[in-house]
Amino acid sequence: MPAGEGQKQAAKTEGGGTAPGAEGTLPKLPPGVAKMIEKGHEGKVKVTSGKDKLVIEETDGTGKAVVTPGGGRVPEDFPKDVPIYKGATVVSAVRKHKGHSLVLRVNDAPETVKATCGKLLKAQGWTPRRGAPGMAMTVYQKGNRNCFVMVQPVQVGCHIHLTVVKK
Repeated sequence: MPAGEGQKQAAKTEGGGTAPGAEGTLPKLPPGVAKMIEKGHEGKVKVTSGKDKLVIEETDGTGKAVVTPGGGRVPEDFPKDVPIYKGATVVSAVRKHKGHSLVLRVNDAPETVKATCGKLLKAQGWTPRRGAPGMAMTVYQKGNRNCFVMVQPVQVGCHIHLTVVKK
């Protein structure tokens, strides 16, 4: 399933579907671990967990991390001009005041994924700035933002790390 359809695909991805090898639930945090994380951050974060996600949110509202075991969602405020690879499953999503980080899981080969991501980003007006054939990460630029794309092989398929930040 190489070709994506930009953010339109996100609606399908948000529904849940789980890629092979990504099934499961998060282990329950042992008693006291959430409080220990909060205390370690001097009360500047709130930790909540359930069977399907772990959320660490900064209490001042500047950031939020959501980790899921393969059935997560693309955040509603994720940049619409950063395409979501067709058939991807969200592994984790992090939101900070200057940008987003999203980890997706797909079953396609890393070379196919990297080439497809590049084509989709260019179609949305992003320009490649750094990266070369064979490199795992490419940096794209559009206006005052950078999009870092890293493709990482996993047991079956690969992970796509998308990080979008303001310069």
